[in-house]
Amino acid sequence: MHKSENHLPLTPLSKLHVRVLIYYCELLLSNIT
Repeated sequence: MHKSENHLPLTPLSKLHVRVLIYYCELLLSNIT
């Protein structure tokens, strides 16, 4: 468990993926209402 951060590195790409996921979720919620 020492190299847990090595398993999930915080890279700009991962942040971008998170932003895309959030955007997609908001789009779905907006579509439902």
